[in-house]
Amino acid sequence: MAKIEITETEAELLARAKAKAQRAAELKAKREEKSEALEGETKADAFKRIATSRVNKALDALDVLGNTFNTANYEYTPAQCDKIFGFLNTKIVELVSRSKGEVKGKEAVQI
Repeated sequence: MAKIEITETEAELLARAKAKAQRAAELKAKREEKSEALEGETKADAFKRIATSRVNKALDALDVLGNTFNTANYEYTPAQCDKIFGFLNTKIVELVSRSKGEVKGKEAVQI
């Protein structure tokens, strides 16, 4: 059987495809959750419920990202860290803008 070698770029593409599939499944679950919203729930109550869940998930994802900085398992450069934190800061600025009614496009991440 021939050995298949996956380059870093292919591995990144595979990881991105898996993440996209997971996001699609999460979106489907959220649509179902929305359709099952509590009867009589106000938009403000729905916002609090959904925002709480999503912020907690984002914080969990940041904790997982933090695992990447374990020097016992990974090696990275300060430039790579700066790039990661730059993307995260850009996203936070975008979210603040969206919360004020301003809209911005999405940017793909490439470390």
